[in-house]
Amino acid sequence: MWSILLWATFLFVGSTSAARDGCTWTPGVPNSVLSGSHKRYFERGSVERCKKYCEKSRGFFCRSFEYSTKRSACFLQDVDSFDKRIITREKYHGYTHYEHVCENDPRSREGCPFIGPISNRFIKGNNLFIIRNVSSPEECMARCKSEPNFHCRSFDYQKPGRQCNLAIVDREKHVLTSSSALDYYERTCKRKSLIAPCKYDIKNIKLFQRMGAVLVGGKIQLSTWESAVGGLTI
Repeated sequence: MWSILLWATFLFVGSTSAARDGCTWTPGVPNSVLSGSHKRYFERGSVERCKKYCEKSRGFFCRSFEYSTKRSACFLQDVDSFDKRIITREKYHGYTHYEHVCENDPRSREGCPFIGPISNRFIKGNNLFIIRNVSSPEECMARCKSEPNFHCRSFDYQKPGRQCNLAIVDREKHVLTSSSALDYYERTCKRKSLIAPCKYDIKNIKLFQRMGAVLVGGKIQLSTWESAVGGLTI
């Protein structure tokens, strides 16, 4: 433990309180932790000192930490609410979760529109929060945008039960699965319209029409095209 404390003292001495360029610290979420394990642990610290430890971390890029008031300790992590959900429970009383938020984070979907529906498709096994008895998919979109405990990237809308399944993942790393009860929506800035790529418009247009794709202005509408090809990622 002394080696850890000596290393921490060396790290702290002479450091400034300024965050990384273009980054700020969140106010902190009380009685909360981020699901997962920490990368490094320091005792006898304060919140401000823990911020410095995180900013000056070596061997990994520190994105967040939990501070324990009871133990005066911080738990540094290389993940944040872009990766996992912040969990608030009474059993985490005395723990506060802090994150280093940076401008122009490539993971951010801030300001990006939703595309969808991609009919009869969903991402399997990645629901972080379920909202029941919603009025419409538009309500799901609003809840996804305002979700405070993780960065919501997509949701499945369950048509029979009017239910939203919010998720932190999208099609960059996950494929869509078929289901007649669900429609998929995604928040992204990568596509400007719901139009399929030209290589599919020209070469396979008749095939996709037979599979159920719909033409809009001479091009295949993306939502119906992806339903036809089984959610092929582009």
